[in-house]
Amino acid sequence: MTAMTGSRRNNRPGQDMDRAPDFTQSIDRADCMANIHKRVYRQDGKEKSVLLFVNPESYSRRDHITLKMSFDDGNTWPEACHILLDEYAGRGYSCITSINGSTIGILYESSQSDLVFQQIIIE
Repeated sequence: MTAMTGSRRNNRPGQDMDRAPDFTQSIDRADCMANIHKRVYRQDGKEKSVLLFVNPESYSRRDHITLKMSFDDGNTWPEACHILLDEYAGRGYSCITSINGSTIGILYESSQSDLVFQQIIIE
């Protein structure tokens, strides 16, 4: 997955847009849509951030929908920071949003229902 930044307003026609980091070597993914969300927080008076990424934890199927967290700008995604949302096959599309200072919301297509909205408290 390579995220694109910028817009037509900021770039001249034909000019390449700036590229965000490429996470394809550090996370598993099926060939389907995934979602990434950067959350900024304060710890011990310092501003920090966490990247939240949700997708099927599989190269071949859309199953094991998993939320992953990275505290080093996507260089690593520690297993201890993975949360399994749905282990069975579904369509796998997802979207992450911040609800408040300690909670995120994930909307995803699950194996049990067309759409699930799940709230997760991030500590």
